[in-house]
Amino acid sequence: PLSWGQVVWAGTTIPVTQVVATVIFAVASLTDLADGKIARGQHLVTNFGKFADPLADKMLVMTAFIILVRLNAAPDWVVAIIMCRELAVTGLRLLIVENNGKVMAAAMPGKVKTTTQMIAQLCYISAYSSLFILALIILFRIVTCLQMASNKINHERLTESCIQ
Repeated sequence: PLSWGQVVWAGTTIPVTQVVATVIFAVASLTDLADGKIARGQHLVTNFGKFADPLADKMLVMTAFIILVRLNAAPDWVVAIIMCRELAVTGLRLLIVENNGKVMAAAMPGKVKTTTQMIAQLCYISAYSSLFILALIILFRIVTCLQMASNKINHERLTESCIQ
């Protein structure tokens, strides 16, 4: 493993590589936020963007989860459940496009869920202090609630589009 030394922050010793990973993940997450705001602000929303942006979000989040499992920082079975759900939602969106030609844009609960997942992963990547673990637990509970709400909305939207 690569080692660039360590830093001490808030009483916790953190490898510099972990700090670098945190910064890279934070920048990638913020660029996702920025591109969406730019596209909406410039009226550049396209069917491709409606599909590709949530897919890119899922790829970023799933990659971070895989790395956390590799570092033994997240339980593999929890990550497997989250990844299966993410892939199932993407598959459903593809079916909707195939059946009626309309791209289903991400709903607000799904966007909030992705944001909270990214924040939770940032907390996990950045340090393992008890404050971050507590924040992570709270954020994962919020994510779970949002996933349930998002699933309900997606189910309703899927039912509507299949009926039409």
